[in-house]
Amino acid sequence: MTIAIGTRFTGGVIVCADSKVVASDGATTDQSKVSLSLTATKRIFGIADAAEDGNAAKMLAGDIMNAVCDSQSPYKLAPDVTSVMASW
Repeated sequence: MTIAIGTRFTGGVIVCADSKVVASDGATTDQSKVSLSLTATKRIFGIADAAEDGNAAKMLAGDIMNAVCDSQSPYKLAPDVTSVMASW
């Protein structure tokens, strides 16, 4: 189970999540589940990942981050995220 919390804070946001990552073979490690990306236009995106395969979740979160950061339509991100999710 992953627990992630995000909230607005003065001048920004706070995003936090637990750190137990479970691989598909059952092995566990402690790693950050929060990814942050900054676009060239100074927009920041954050994702807290969770899945039965923690390493796959990190890869998918990275692909989603790349898609939203490279988006030509910054206020309509759903098509870019949908494209990444469909390929997965």
